[in-house]
Amino acid sequence: MKNKKYLGISMLSAFFISTMAFADVPNLSNGKTGDGNGDGLLDNEQADVSSLLAADQSTWLTYRNSIGAIQENFVTATSPHSLPANFNLPYGTVQYEMNSPEGAEVRIEVYVSKNTEIYDYLLLGNDGTWETQSADISQEGFKTKLSFSVKEGGNFDRDGKANGTLQLATGGIMVKSGFSIWPRNYLFAAVDVNNTSPEMTFTIRNTGSRPLKINRSELSGIDASSFLINNDNCSNQSLLSSSSCTISASFTPKSIGKKAALLTIHTDDPDNESTSIFLHNDESTSEEAPRRLPPVLSSLHIVDEAGNPVESMKANTTYSIEWSILGYHKNYQSLVAMFDCADIIDETTCGSRFSDNNRFVNSGAVSPLSVEAGTWQYKSEQSKLFSYRYQFTTPDVKKSTPIVIRLYRINEKDYNLGGNMLSLIIPGNHAKDYYDTSGRRIKNTINP
Repeated sequence: MKNKKYLGISMLSAFFISTMAFADVPNLSNGKTGDGNGDGLLDNEQADVSSLLAADQSTWLTYRNSIGAIQENFVTATSPHSLPANFNLPYGTVQYEMNSPEGAEVRIEVYVSKNTEIYDYLLLGNDGTWETQSADISQEGFKTKLSFSVKEGGNFDRDGKANGTLQLATGGIMVKSGFSIWPRNYLFAAVDVNNTSPEMTFTIRNTGSRPLKINRSELSGIDASSFLINNDNCSNQSLLSSSSCTISASFTPKSIGKKAALLTIHTDDPDNESTSIFLHNDESTSEEAPRRLPPVLSSLHIVDEAGNPVESMKANTTYSIEWSILGYHKNYQSLVAMFDCADIIDETTCGSRFSDNNRFVNSGAVSPLSVEAGTWQYKSEQSKLFSYRYQFTTPDVKKSTPIVIRLYRINEKDYNLGGNMLSLIIPGNHAKDYYDTSGRRIKNTINP
């Protein structure tokens, strides 16, 4: 499945609305003509096109379906308070209904006033999680258009039944906020008193779809005077989506001994107004071990429902993937993703990005089933072996289909700080089993 999942809750403060198109609905040229999708016809003369005001009355929204079905029973609501972190629904939520062939894939188009900050369309599934739809997004005149598919009877049909009625799940146009900092901590080497270390550069990147304002940076803590901000290219700057800036710092001790401070970055991110980088000149053995020896994938098996290992899989069949991670951190959350590589000319690119729309399995964060002593030891630190399991059902395929499996991990500390998962590396030479030389993408096959 190509969608990304996030924990969700039900909507409140919803109200029914009329979808009768008024003459002041703007078209793609921003003229108030009642033609919200710019097809040259009035919306209220077409069964499959509906224009309505967003819940806060701030803008017009136009919905169109690909099967010519009458759209009715629209409900709008203001944005819920418990969306996933860094996700915002500036126009609130919408849900509605239409007749549909049983089990049909229905293409939904949504038009709104031009907004280049739009990231995706978000829907609340029947399983209680929010999922991005990997919508196609384009700018058409004075409008932004989103297009995505929903299956009648699927997770985003509110009754979950293939019964000829598609009750589109609650959802809305999404703007994403958020930023990343790398590295999140830095250990400075020994420096003589009243001398200054080489500077370390930290990169702040806007990972959202909206501009990010960096307000200021500051050092804090009892040893703040032992560190120095050398070059701040971020404060009072606005970062566009995917752009970055840098701040550099040095260690300049005034006395001997252990020193530590926080370099804090303040932003206008609505969910995370400040984030700190840990600066220090000393680390314990328990801190040093995971830094020197990052975690690796120790074992991996795919088993059928009887628990028997399989080399390849059959379509429409339930399996479990079992794996273990060897590492020094206190705990790890892990994730498994699978990608359909059919019709991809260069298979070495299959599964190269987690966001690729050919992803059909996304486990979300998986906690370990068991933890035991591992085989590694660094000084006095003993590694741990974390075991995981995730059950999934293969998709329906008509021919032998190559797939790629990727596994990810994040340690408990970074997970609690809202960090991103990293690919797991499998040690050893696996040239026959992997698409890349670094051992991150595992090959398998699904047969009819």
